[in-house]
Amino acid sequence: MSVPLIRVDSRDFHHSPFALARAIIFASRPFRDPNPCDEGSNCVDIVNELARQHGLAVIAFDTYEEMNDVDAWIRDFFVSGLDQSVRVLIAGRKPLAGSWIASPAWRQILQALPLSPFDRETCMKYIQRFGTLENVRADDIYRFTQGHPLTLSLVMALSPSERPKFAKSGRSGEPAHAFAEIAAGWLREVPEEIRHLIEAGSVVRSFNKELLEWLLSCTLSSSSFDAVTRLSFMRLHPGNGWVMHDLLRHALANHLQNSSPEYYGKLMERSARYYLRQLDQSELTDDSFVITNLFYILGGSVMRSNYLANTPENACYVEEVRRDNVKEMLQYMEQRRKNSQNYRKMFWDGNHHELMAAYEQKLLPLLEPLEILPLGRDTIRMVKNHSDEMMGVFVTIPIHRDSIAYLSTFPTTKNYFQVLSAKEFEEHRSPPDQPAGWFIFHAETRKDADHGVESEISRLLMNLSSKRKMILFSTPLEENWRIASRLGYEEVEGAAHYLYGEKYPSRTFRLDLRGRKLLEYCDALIRNAFPNKPMPAAGSFDFSKREQEVAALVMEGMSNQEIAAKLFINENTVKKHVSKLLNKAGARSRTQLFKRLTSPAANR
Repeated sequence: MSVPLIRVDSRDFHHSPFALARAIIFASRPFRDPNPCDEGSNCVDIVNELARQHGLAVIAFDTYEEMNDVDAWIRDFFVSGLDQSVRVLIAGRKPLAGSWIASPAWRQILQALPLSPFDRETCMKYIQRFGTLENVRADDIYRFTQGHPLTLSLVMALSPSERPKFAKSGRSGEPAHAFAEIAAGWLREVPEEIRHLIEAGSVVRSFNKELLEWLLSCTLSSSSFDAVTRLSFMRLHPGNGWVMHDLLRHALANHLQNSSPEYYGKLMERSARYYLRQLDQSELTDDSFVITNLFYILGGSVMRSNYLANTPENACYVEEVRRDNVKEMLQYMEQRRKNSQNYRKMFWDGNHHELMAAYEQKLLPLLEPLEILPLGRDTIRMVKNHSDEMMGVFVTIPIHRDSIAYLSTFPTTKNYFQVLSAKEFEEHRSPPDQPAGWFIFHAETRKDADHGVESEISRLLMNLSSKRKMILFSTPLEENWRIASRLGYEEVEGAAHYLYGEKYPSRTFRLDLRGRKLLEYCDALIRNAFPNKPMPAAGSFDFSKREQEVAALVMEGMSNQEIAAKLFINENTVKKHVSKLLNKAGARSRTQLFKRLTSPAANR
């Protein structure tokens, strides 16, 4: 009897305990008889039952470094409830930290398995799993990869015709250089006629035929889409569509953004609009997959338009503050209080703004982590660089019946609860496991923090925004007032406080994302992140006035049918205009037309 292997990737679910539990249940279905009542089942019971039936069960969490939001739930609820016949495999780029290693009980049962380079024998065994090699020797592959596990797996994931080009190149050593070559090798197996489909698919986490058609405003033949799915770097993710290997997806998206920024931006906007439409039409009780994909697009776009430019990946990571590591947080706060002074710092808009010493001198002494931690999970999170040095902090208080007593007396939040009506106050008294929202108590970065740390803070904020709840915060910084307004927050009248002095009123803002308000918010974010831009000059192509009108609508991603309705003309007439546009611009497709019209040559 085979051992069930239940695999869950960080990309498979919206990062909440409920969505993760559903992902585990879904991933376990191939090993059992699916039950229509699965939605209400306990994922721990299901995994334990599989282990009892098979004698052993394995559950693997991949890309665990991206699961900070559910780390405590996995450890304290899920893993703690599993039987001894269940093995848990946690794979990630960083070793487990915090409570995993602080507790003697956890340390006793954890076994670290760092993946160091394979020796020749292990490498040969791995290669043999792929069957007979064509036109390449296993020793050549070993020499090229030097036994580096990721490089080895990527080479073996190449099509058989591509492997010899790397194995016989004689190069070895630097994995980063090998990754770039492997990504290029994958691209060489893509036929020219479907290259634009792969480019479009690189801007989203996963896709299906319908999404690609939406992105490119065209109808795809089944044979074209099948050609995409047969490529060696594509895999089918049950329920979520097709997923491109991360290495190639990132390489393609970065290349597209740098070489054709206008086209890249239009694809991003179209994908955001697609997921917004899906969210609007969704009848699911849990639409977390759609929300996750929408905020994947909006997260980067909003940060680019409101906060900061591109930042290096993995520049920092987030760690939850708990009782076992709270001392580090206390030391950080004490250091900030001692060194507080007025200073100027570059903010997200590229300008410098003065921060007051009072912001740290007045607020930090009032923050008592040991009082905040019992109010809910993930209340305090530290942002660290890869030297494990604390560079910032993000403090949020869930709003529910057990936290209102604290919030109603705290200097920065009490005025908000005083201006609420009796009905509004009661709406805030929700059960602790279903908070009405969150109050962002404190979000800061060190003076010497780079943009990567600020990016991580903004990602935490975007994650809150995806939960269909209320988000509140108060700030004395005028620049934050402007950013709040751009992001759809409303100022709560009468809720301002003067903790930092009469000269520095701290306004309170609220974003209500309950129900359909999330749709309105996301629509505003899309319009903010992708403002309408004027049609580039196309004089060099000698378009007629009507052709320029059609070209402008093509640039907006409209289909022939949509253009016909917009201009009140026949769809066949639109086809003729589009054909003339393609001929005059020397383009073979709408994709090429867009690139030609947004190139510098079109404006000369």
